[in-house]
Amino acid sequence: MKILLLLSVLLISNFASAQRVLAIDSVYNLSDSLKMRIEKETKTENDSQLRNFWAFDINISNGGFGLGGQYRTQLTKNLYSFVTFSINEAKDDKEVEYVDYWGASYVPGKINRFVLMPLFLNCEYRLFDNLLANNIRPFISLGGGATAIFVSPYNKDIDIFTSFKSGKSKYAIGGIVGIGANLGNEETGFTGLNIRYNFISYKDGIPSLKTIDNVERRKSDFGGIIVSLTFAKVIK
Repeated sequence: MKILLLLSVLLISNFASAQRVLAIDSVYNLSDSLKMRIEKETKTENDSQLRNFWAFDINISNGGFGLGGQYRTQLTKNLYSFVTFSINEAKDDKEVEYVDYWGASYVPGKINRFVLMPLFLNCEYRLFDNLLANNIRPFISLGGGATAIFVSPYNKDIDIFTSFKSGKSKYAIGGIVGIGANLGNEETGFTGLNIRYNFISYKDGIPSLKTIDNVERRKSDFGGIIVSLTFAKVIK
């Protein structure tokens, strides 16, 4: 009887020891699993970190070509804020350009040249992020700010840079709304195409053109459609 009791005690003791070993192993396995999961989530978070960019813009509008730059910062996964400054040419919608016998271009009746320099604060929201690949990122954008309108007298015998000496600036408030898409790996930079409409109005108008009937036209609406090509680089 004593032998049976002794064997029972030994079996119970060994079973308890085995259970403790299994429990300890389970704790270690759970700890390793949690550690691996945390490391994976941390890596994912670092890979999708918010970024800042410098960018260069080439603009095409009904007024001609323009150049610009922007600084943008990523606020959330799909929301960006950015500041843009550009220099764009503008002209009267009724202008007709001719070329003389010597190959020089001129616009009959033109009174002033216009150069627009808008400084806008913008926001951009990415669309369809769950439907499209990460290297194709369509968006909508809107913004607003101040615009300097540099006005210089037109003379076909005086080049544009010389006329700037007699120029002066006027100021207006404006805004934009646009759609587009950014392409490429955002971790290093991207190329973007943006089609937007600018709202820039100067209330009193500025003399722009004299018609054949010698009627002076005044330009007050400096807005219009602009197509922009953007080249952006991540700031390290």
